[in-house]
Amino acid sequence: MCSRGIKNISVSYDAINESNTFSAGDCISGRVVVEVGKQVKVNSLRVKAKGEAYVHWTEKHGDDEDSYSARETYFNLKYFIICEPKNDGEFVIISSTIISNVINPGTHVYPFTFQIPAGNFPSSFKGVHGHITYILDAKLSRSMRMPSSAKTEFTIHSKPNMNTNQLMEPLFGTTQKKMKFFTSGTVSMNVTVDKGFYIQGLYVLTYERFLCSSELRTENYLLFGGLTDDQKQSFFASQSSNIARKNIIKEIGEPIPSSTKQTRSRELRIPSDLPASILNCSILKVEYTLKVYLDVPYARDPEVEFPLVILPNTYEFCPLVAPNMTIGFEALGGSGNQGWNNQISHVPPGLNVPQSAAASQPPAAAFGLYPPLQ
Repeated sequence: MCSRGIKNISVSYDAINESNTFSAGDCISGRVVVEVGKQVKVNSLRVKAKGEAYVHWTEKHGDDEDSYSARETYFNLKYFIICEPKNDGEFVIISSTIISNVINPGTHVYPFTFQIPAGNFPSSFKGVHGHITYILDAKLSRSMRMPSSAKTEFTIHSKPNMNTNQLMEPLFGTTQKKMKFFTSGTVSMNVTVDKGFYIQGLYVLTYERFLCSSELRTENYLLFGGLTDDQKQSFFASQSSNIARKNIIKEIGEPIPSSTKQTRSRELRIPSDLPASILNCSILKVEYTLKVYLDVPYARDPEVEFPLVILPNTYEFCPLVAPNMTIGFEALGGSGNQGWNNQISHVPPGLNVPQSAAASQPPAAAFGLYPPLQ
């Protein structure tokens, strides 16, 4: 947008993998492009990298409407390209190259590099009543003028610390139900799920054993309801909460005759674009439940439920290297491990850098339980 000399300003970054995602500790490099139509004097030009969670919803109570909101900030870093910032208490990075605050007509490219802080940050997510977002925000300030700015979002996939041995163990569930009224007889169902975590795009494998009594009479069969995967979004603010539920997948199986005993194995594909579980944010959670049920006409359906952890498809599951490490599921709920590594890699910014001469791309950090797939 033209603002008395400033024709356009934009900010972009370089991908470090095919999925265009980042994790805590990775470096993110990019550039601010400023196009001016005449010579302008600039007070400052900076890029900000910020990560935060935000929730908001309203509730009706009679004639009144109450509003609830909460915010959780994970990092807020500023990289100043032109001019030193004021000492406002925020963590800042100052360019090692002194750049003139007078910008001549033309297109100017200013490279930058941030290192994403080390910390247990939740994955990017946009939900019914809130979001977790990570942005790059470029801002050019001048005296007696409105600032010119540009923003772009980048995606973070969390590397959660878990008890991997516990997640690798099979899950078991059982239920038995005696039918009354319009349907008589007894049905039992034993279900085994091969493990407690799944990668986006892969399959959930279940084993189901059904036993129907000879007394069961519903046109000679039970309808096998099959598998469903349900998502639960939870939002927390001002000692209140808001829950949103959504059915993700539903598969209907083949009929099961009465007076029979059967064992079946089933697969349920997790969508590749299904948001990963979010268990390490204090104001927003995303959880999943796998439900195996029998659709019995004229009766309440017996069912077995399992909690599942969905992980991003950009990470492969690896067992813990240290056998004595005892990190449990409670580690997912903490948000107190925030911080950053002050050893920032700098890419000196300059004037009139060709668009093709992008900032050098630092290698992605290769650590954690779930390293990026090669």
